[in-house]
Amino acid sequence: MATGVSEEQAKTDLCRAIADRKIAVRVRIARRDRVFSGDNVDVPRHLRPGDLDWIQSRPFAQWPIGPRPGQHYFWDWNNHPLDLIELSTRDVMDVQCNGNNAPDRPQRPRGKSRPAMKRAQDAIQALHPTGVPDQATESNKILCGKVSERLKESKLPSVSDDTILRAAGRRK
Repeated sequence: MATGVSEEQAKTDLCRAIADRKIAVRVRIARRDRVFSGDNVDVPRHLRPGDLDWIQSRPFAQWPIGPRPGQHYFWDWNNHPLDLIELSTRDVMDVQCNGNNAPDRPQRPRGKSRPAMKRAQDAIQALHPTGVPDQATESNKILCGKVSERLKESKLPSVSDDTILRAAGRRK
């Protein structure tokens, strides 16, 4: 609305940008403390303002949540009720305020950001400032447990054990 459009138009523009994946979302499954983002969230292709509870920041319908490539052996896609949708502030500002339709505006590359890996690396660094101990000293299971607990204490979204092990240099 700061750009001079009506509230209804701003909501419509946001919904279109979210559905087009121009604005990254992070969602929380209702009655659970699990947060998902990126390829784990299947945003409806035709999202409309009436599909969202704007006051509570959540959709009225369930959304599919499932595995990214490489996570398929852990779980399957299922529809889940969500109790929170968070939007990337940077993406909202880029898309809504800077004229996303300008042809000469360079787009921020997608797929290059690795926030889960960064969270895991930061937690490992905080736990082991002098370097990750070898597996004989600290097993993968113990390392993953410590990193997961650190993220939880910091109120950060969880990451997979595979991501933790890659961040620790124990897996490719």
